[in-house]
Amino acid sequence: MRYLCAQYRVHLIPVGDSTTRNAVDAVIRQAGLQCFYTENHKYTIKRSKYGSRETISSSKELKEARMLAMTTDVAHLQELGANMLRFGEAKAYVQSEIDAIQREEQSLQAQMESLRKKKKDLLQLKGAKSSLTEKIRMKEENIVRLEQEAIDLEAAEARAISKIREVKLLKLGFLQTFLTATKEVCEVSRSRVCLCLCQAQANLTKHKVENEMSKTSTQLAEMQQELPDLARQASQLKDKVQSYLAQARENVGIAAGEELPNHLVQTFLAFPDTVDGLDALIHDEQARADCYLQVDKNVRERV
Repeated sequence: MRYLCAQYRVHLIPVGDSTTRNAVDAVIRQAGLQCFYTENHKYTIKRSKYGSRETISSSKELKEARMLAMTTDVAHLQELGANMLRFGEAKAYVQSEIDAIQREEQSLQAQMESLRKKKKDLLQLKGAKSSLTEKIRMKEENIVRLEQEAIDLEAAEARAISKIREVKLLKLGFLQTFLTATKEVCEVSRSRVCLCLCQAQANLTKHKVENEMSKTSTQLAEMQQELPDLARQASQLKDKVQSYLAQARENVGIAAGEELPNHLVQTFLAFPDTVDGLDALIHDEQARADCYLQVDKNVRERV
């Protein structure tokens, strides 16, 4: 085949079937091939190198192949049949042997699996035996050690009782110390409570004093605000008193700067010292004057 490809380039020649033969005209026009084969024809295409480059195709029917035709050798076929029969019998025998070997192998596999399981069980028993042996050895060692470390129980009990007595004495001392400390803590707590009460009372008094101071400060501020009005009123009253004094001097015929007679001084000293007292005296005198005004003139003269 390699020779044909190199010499005749058969690998570059297309080979078609009945579909190619049915469309041979389209293949000649469009494929651009120089040679191709169908089922039983060879097609050759030539193109003109001049003018309109026309295409000329020719076909040739292929002859039946004779050189590669097979011939039948009856004797050889019979020999081949006998050989095949013999080989079949040998194959059947070998297959029976193989089946027997497979059955034996399966039996051996089952025995192997059984032996493997038994081995595993034996190994587990061996491990358990080793573990038990180790435990027994440790128990024996513990027994030997306990026998070697055997103690006098009565002496140990006496020592334990002595230790217990010492511990109880220590606990008693701790309890006494605790009671003393508790009493001191109670006294300190009582003193602290008294101090807290005193502090609370002081805070209460402080708040009261601060409230009173606040009220006093407010009243003082109000009085300071009223002070100018009071001073102005006092000045007006003073002027009014000076006016009344001048009028009184004029009514009694005493000049300004002249000293008042003694009987007038005594009369003024008999008057009340407070404004409320003067108002009451004025009210009484006004009422008496009103009574005189309503009485007949002749009655007043007789009186």
